[in-house]
Amino acid sequence: ARGRVDFNWDQATRVNDAPIQSYDISAAGGDADQNFRVSLGYKQQDAINIGSDYESVSGSVSYTRKAGKVTLETSNRVTNGIRNGLLEGNSYFGNVVTTKFFMPVTQTAYNPDGSYLVPHPAGLHNTVYLANTDIYKQDNTRAISNNSLTYDIGYGIKAKSTFAIDYNSTFVHQYRNPIEGDGSFTDGNSYQANSRYFTWSTINRLEYSEVFGDNEHFVSAIIGQSYQKNKSNSLSASGEAPASEGLYYVASFPTNQEGYAAFSDWSVLSYLAVANYSYKDKYIFNFTWRNDGSSRFASGYRFGNFFSYGAAWNISNENFLADSSIIDNLKFRASYGETGDSNISLNQYQSLFGYSGDYNDSGVVYPTSFGNGVISWEKAEKLDLFLDFGLFNNRIVGSVGYYERNSKDLLQSVPLSLTTGFSSQVQNVGDVVNKGIEVEIDATLLKIGDFSWDIYGNYATVENEITRL
Repeated sequence: ARGRVDFNWDQATRVNDAPIQSYDISAAGGDADQNFRVSLGYKQQDAINIGSDYESVSGSVSYTRKAGKVTLETSNRVTNGIRNGLLEGNSYFGNVVTTKFFMPVTQTAYNPDGSYLVPHPAGLHNTVYLANTDIYKQDNTRAISNNSLTYDIGYGIKAKSTFAIDYNSTFVHQYRNPIEGDGSFTDGNSYQANSRYFTWSTINRLEYSEVFGDNEHFVSAIIGQSYQKNKSNSLSASGEAPASEGLYYVASFPTNQEGYAAFSDWSVLSYLAVANYSYKDKYIFNFTWRNDGSSRFASGYRFGNFFSYGAAWNISNENFLADSSIIDNLKFRASYGETGDSNISLNQYQSLFGYSGDYNDSGVVYPTSFGNGVISWEKAEKLDLFLDFGLFNNRIVGSVGYYERNSKDLLQSVPLSLTTGFSSQVQNVGDVVNKGIEVEIDATLLKIGDFSWDIYGNYATVENEITRL
């Protein structure tokens, strides 16, 4: 393998036996009033190519406690994973996967004394050396905690509060050596970055449910409030030309050192009301109201009201179909509702300035975005009319229906004249209508003992029309 003829680059960069290790230990217990579960896990996996591997450690704890009318629940999990070999999935010449396609067999990775042949005379990267020298490391830690407290007030009323945390931190370290590979163009370079995302949310609700009138009437209702907030921080630094080999961190790369830091946050506040009623499981009615506010919009435009209504008729529960030998299930359902979409980037309603430039060794201020202070929620109105059926002991089941979706005030990036100094601005523009029919059938054509032959099919149409621009 150390000769200069018929060198096998594919074999030199491959791990023939890539083991996977996984170990888990858990314990659970409890009684009628409380229960718990704890677990620990470890996983290690080598890739099929040299220089790549993955390792993770995880732990979880969950606990439930009931004390009279109060129920406390908590579930927590933490995972740390380390991945090496980030070049494996791209087309860099330093990617060991592509080596066999570019390096000729007449070139070797080693000198006669067994040391690495670098810089490589072929003009291409010696990926065997790079895989054992350069660093492409990603270290991620994530912690998730879900907690709830429920109080049974009585008279069919329950109060429930939940609180959840999601913490995600990622550290990235890249090092390219100064002798061989991409780092040789900069006499070696190093890059380190850390990003942190923290989200917390709370939901508080009152729930009511009651059955009365000889179990003929069922009523349930929910009123609630929820809040979610996210904040993210990122910090990165890079540098070039270390004083000697064996230095990997940015502090030892004094040339062209650069640093970058950023912060962003967003929040969503919502109020909710839901009411349900059914009579003998024949006639079902539903009403929902939401009031959602998003920090992605300017004050005065952040909140939107969204209503929905639904009704269903279980026709097969009627007396005139009770003795039917054909119809097992027949249900008509109709709904009309509104939803909101705030899927735009942060700070789109603000006209912002940048401060990262310099002129004559002095800081400068320059405009970076042209905000729109009146953008608000994109709304979609959805109508559904469907008939569900089951025939011949449910040998044939399916549904047929009509749908129509009317999207209004679409959130779009609208081009601007470049004489303004900006190329685009987010606006509420345009309405779109999507409508069509949907048919779905599942039929059991043959059933003999444990053998059955089923055929399933669906058919759908869609008509899209832009009604306003």
